[in-house]
Amino acid sequence: MKKIMQYVVCHCDWKNKLLKNRTPLFVAKEKKKDISDGCVTWKDDNIDYLNKFYCELTAMYWVWKNVQDIDYVSIEHYRRVFVNKGTSLFFYSALSDKKISKIFSSYSIILPRKHHFLKNMYKQYADCHYIEDIDIVRRIIEKKHNKYLPTFDEYFMQNESTLCNMCIMKKDKFNEYCSFAFDILDDVFAEIKDKIECRNSYQQRVIGFLAERLFNVWVRYNFDEKQIYYCSVGRLDQNCFINNIRNYVNKLLKKEYDI
Repeated sequence: MKKIMQYVVCHCDWKNKLLKNRTPLFVAKEKKKDISDGCVTWKDDNIDYLNKFYCELTAMYWVWKNVQDIDYVSIEHYRRVFVNKGTSLFFYSALSDKKISKIFSSYSIILPRKHHFLKNMYKQYADCHYIEDIDIVRRIIEKKHNKYLPTFDEYFMQNESTLCNMCIMKKDKFNEYCSFAFDILDDVFAEIKDKIECRNSYQQRVIGFLAERLFNVWVRYNFDEKQIYYCSVGRLDQNCFINNIRNYVNKLLKKEYDI
């Protein structure tokens, strides 16, 4: 039987029955003093000191560098979890390792459902963050990973995207993505780190924001659409029924919604 590790990225002690079979990865050293169960040993190869900039990538880096004996890796959040298709209107049903194995009999990667934006991804990023950071990413891709450049430009001209740096895939493919992403994002961080310190705490999470977009580029280049299983994501800190109704209404009103 294939070994699947379902990791949940946390920065606080989060208790939810849907997460009971997951392995927590606590990030941000300064917040670990009150947490005892399931804490990662950060003496291993890690970038936890960069968490306020790298967000979920802190945990992804640790899995990439320190976990070897698994077949599939799943990355979720303490507030967001992959849920079964046809989950109740009122209650979430978390994706199990058995369900994951079944999905992978027909698909090659599991991602969050796409989010539909009103603007293309370049304009959307410009509205929410510092657009010059995307331009730096493009320049580095052109220099170091030029074959991805057409896919990069194509992605930023359309208005759909998966979000949250969540995924489930084979560990060897996960390693490939991390090698690609950190090669680019570490260069970006080195170039803009002095500017980042002047931004507010939300905008300091820039590497995490950039990674969300870069991941879409990598997936588009490496997988056919028919290989991708788009999975619903449950927000554990929000009411399931209200979220479902809100998404349905937004779709009717042609606002932003999950596809």
